Amino acid sequence: MTTVRWFLFIPTAFIVAILVGALTNFVSQMFFPEWISWGVSGAFSGAGFMLTGFKIAPRITKTVKWILIVIVVLIGLMSTIGSLIGENKIAALAGAIMVLIAISFIGKPIDEISAEV
Repeated sequence: MTTVRWFLFIPTAFIVAILVGALTNFVSQMFFPEWISWGVSGAFSGAGFMLTGFKIAPRITKTVKWILIVIVVLIGLMSTIGSLIGENKIAALAGAIMVLIAISFIGKPIDEISAEV
């Protein structure tokens, strides 16, 4: 089972990030302006990816932490750049917030992350 969890922690985190981001964007657009909806979507996507990755991985190590941080930063940067190049400039906020969420995990000790997850 441990081997399966090692193989699934990144794909599962990715799926959760997409679902949570889409759901929060959809719901928040009913109540808030578009820029807030994109910001909330980015925050929940980034946090969902990080927390799901930590929850699924059999052990939370520095390597796991940095793998998740790098992936979220790369996805956030790609989202930001893609949105700035494309038609929906305000959607770049989601990617930028994802990067900030990932950066917020840099200073957290592994023990603290393990206790929260």
